[in-house]
Amino acid sequence: MLLFLLLFIPEIGQGQQVCGVVLDEKSREPLIGATVYLPSNAKGAFTDNHGYFCLQTTQSESFQIQISFIGYQTQKVFMTNKNADSLLMILLVPGISMEEIDVVVKSKSNRSTGMYDIPMDMMKKMPGLTGDPDLLKNLQMMPGVKMGDEGSSVFYVRGGTPDQNLTLIDDVPLYYVNHIGGFLSVFDMNTIKKATLYKGYYPANFGGRLSSVLDIRLKDGDVNKTHKEIMIGTLASKFFIEGPMFNNKLSGMFSARRCNLDLFMLPITAMNSNGKDITSYTFYDLTGKITWTKNARNKFSFMTYAGRDKLYFKQKDDVSYSSSLKNNWGNIAGSITWNHFCVSNWIFSSGLNFTKFYRVFDYNEVIYSDNEDYKSKGEFSSKIGDLTLFSNMNKSFNNFDIKMGVESTFHKFTPSAIQSSEESNIQNGDTLYLNRLNVLELRGYIETNWDVTKHLSIAAGIFSMYWHQINQISFDPRISVSYSLPGESFIKTSYAVNHQYIHLLSNNSGGLPVDLWIPSSTSVKPESAEQFSVAFSKQVKTVNFSVEVYTKKMDNLIYYKPGYSVFNTLKWDDAIEKEGQGFSKGIEVLAQKLTGRNTGWIGYTLSKDTRKFENINQGNTFPFKYGRLHEINLVYAFDISDKISMSANWLFASGNFVTLAKQKFPAFELGWNNENYFIPEFKEAHYYGSVNNFQTAAYHRLDVGFNFKKQLKKGERNIYLGIYNVYNRQNPYYYYFKTSNGERNLYQYSLFPIIPSVSFTYKW
Repeated sequence: MLLFLLLFIPEIGQGQQVCGVVLDEKSREPLIGATVYLPSNAKGAFTDNHGYFCLQTTQSESFQIQISFIGYQTQKVFMTNKNADSLLMILLVPGISMEEIDVVVKSKSNRSTGMYDIPMDMMKKMPGLTGDPDLLKNLQMMPGVKMGDEGSSVFYVRGGTPDQNLTLIDDVPLYYVNHIGGFLSVFDMNTIKKATLYKGYYPANFGGRLSSVLDIRLKDGDVNKTHKEIMIGTLASKFFIEGPMFNNKLSGMFSARRCNLDLFMLPITAMNSNGKDITSYTFYDLTGKITWTKNARNKFSFMTYAGRDKLYFKQKDDVSYSSSLKNNWGNIAGSITWNHFCVSNWIFSSGLNFTKFYRVFDYNEVIYSDNEDYKSKGEFSSKIGDLTLFSNMNKSFNNFDIKMGVESTFHKFTPSAIQSSEESNIQNGDTLYLNRLNVLELRGYIETNWDVTKHLSIAAGIFSMYWHQINQISFDPRISVSYSLPGESFIKTSYAVNHQYIHLLSNNSGGLPVDLWIPSSTSVKPESAEQFSVAFSKQVKTVNFSVEVYTKKMDNLIYYKPGYSVFNTLKWDDAIEKEGQGFSKGIEVLAQKLTGRNTGWIGYTLSKDTRKFENINQGNTFPFKYGRLHEINLVYAFDISDKISMSANWLFASGNFVTLAKQKFPAFELGWNNENYFIPEFKEAHYYGSVNNFQTAAYHRLDVGFNFKKQLKKGERNIYLGIYNVYNRQNPYYYYFKTSNGERNLYQYSLFPIIPSVSFTYKW
């Protein structure tokens, strides 16, 4: 009803609407976040995720607007009152880095705390472990974003867990965004047009997570020219293509990436065991998008993603035994979206999307003997799937804009399903266990961005969610205030409340995924968080400095009870501690330069993250496992020439926290012998003391990379040479005790030494 009434809101303030879409002149890709400035009114706007903008002018005669975007030539457009209400199509020419037009416009882009527009060009230059840049690993080099285990692309934001991060690909959530148990992320950087991380205040259209939102926008595809790229790397190879389709009526892009490990593992393991033991691992990612721009006011797009990891073991002897084990996990996602620019200058989008994460573990075992043949097989699976129908709309008025939307999601949870069977000469048997839940979720939001004065801006909104399984509705208010100071400086503050109705039970290791997604229920309350932050930023020539202080409190957290995991329990709500609390506070400092031959940033984070549960650690507060006190991030890239560039990353982080035994002492328990007498069985017992009572050694690492480009007659060749962990730092992966010569000592196991990488890329 509210959406219907707002369609008839009269224009606020006198004047005319200046609306349009900003595109790349060559590819016709929409430019997200381009600056549109009206000098006569000293007002500005930024293009949305589809390149659209709207400004209101009080001018009755001719006037001028200026359109700029980093890396493009600034364009000036002269308007008259005769064509002010028409929809403009503005094409920007790439090639020249712009400087910000006016501090008034910049105040709008800086009104949110904890928001990073991730510099994609810079990200593609950063060195990677596999020779291919990785979005999530590079994201760990940002202040406030912490790494997990060594080599993992899993990230932790402001004391939160990975399931408290919402990752969206063209508005479709992905529940698992890594390969090889977190070693690589699922994203091909070639497919990404823009990525934005929100970790403080985030717009009201995002909700359902406590810690962060990673909003990834895919390319539509070049509408004028076909581009192809093939890469062969150390770990994976990939192919990318984009271009026009069907006589330039449509544009599209497609990417395929495949892991190379199985090509080596299969023959090597088979050869070493004479064909008796085989081990194989691989993964793939497929990303595609087709866009039909019917006219300036209507655009339709179809997106799809599919990715899978596959681990396979097979053992056999000559005659009597054979077994096989398969472990598959991955995502399937897709969406159909219609974007429409209404005659009344409302920007409208509506569509349908789906997403699914699955994990299937199955085994087969066969034993042959003279007396009995035995066969067994089984399957363990865990799945979560969503089907969502959504509708959003927004409009700009004289000094504010308004956004609103609704969506409904049907969740299908299968935390665990087990099916097994046994067959022998003596007996046969089947076992079936199925845990399945269906949940309906309804969402709605409304938000306004208001330029109160030339210096003061306010963003405020509310996100509401209804969870039918427990018949509960939550309201998440949020507000952000930005004030511009003299000398291109800003001070910002924000407050936000968030609720989360979906939880992840994980083994908390860096190994293979054994994760169960579960919904809130009558016994497991939805998690909630309150966050308050204050930030100061200042632009000095081409360098932006920022300092942000935050405090965050989380309630109704869950935690595995000691001795429980996803492997040894079926009734998951009895295996967890509930209604826990989390606390996080910190300071984040960033100095960033993203233009010129020398680019990069320096970041520092000082933070403290803790947990508290009534029945864990005697009810006392204990450190969060990945709550590192200090982190320093250095990123540097230098264009040596048009053909050669280099990049380097250095990361320092305080050690994380683990639980280790403090003492060992002999103990015994009573058992039974064949004559039914008690007999003592002597064993070792350990005293651990408090939870997460040991801080590991500090982590630090230097990576470097070099790119060598060469223009060929047909296309361009690029060779990448990289070195991971240049000075061979032995960073801790885990700790263990070992007794030698009667002495028990603590030892550290390290995973990654110095590792070179190489990749070859050809573009045409």
